[in-house]
Amino acid sequence: CIIVGTTATSEVEGYGRILQMQQSHAADSHELVPERPIRVRDTWVGAGALHVTDTGFVVALSTTRNKKHEKRTKTAMEAFRMETGELVGTWQLPSKVDWLTVSGGKGFFFILGLRQNPWGFELWRFPLPAQLQSNA
Repeated sequence: CIIVGTTATSEVEGYGRILQMQQSHAADSHELVPERPIRVRDTWVGAGALHVTDTGFVVALSTTRNKKHEKRTKTAMEAFRMETGELVGTWQLPSKVDWLTVSGGKGFFFILGLRQNPWGFELWRFPLPAQLQSNA
């Protein structure tokens, strides 16, 4: 299963979609085409912002920006059921860090961020939340 995120800008603000892709049905095609949308969001889906858990949930970083200064104000990690797009949970990440990417495995998440003051990268590790440990 291949999951991708898209980013677009309307006249008012940015938005994004999380899509499940499939191979084109055209003969000898190696192209991927959208199979179905998993979730439409009111925030962009940045590079590295998606992860699919071992238990089948799609996890996405969602950053809300300050419209006046275009600086990141807060980032949350959201989890969706892959089959339905239903929001399962939202977890706020610590502020004052520009969260860049999420990955994980074996019951843990790893989130990489960049702190501005003092400048430096941070790698956070935390256990998979109980809601995501089984896709029952």
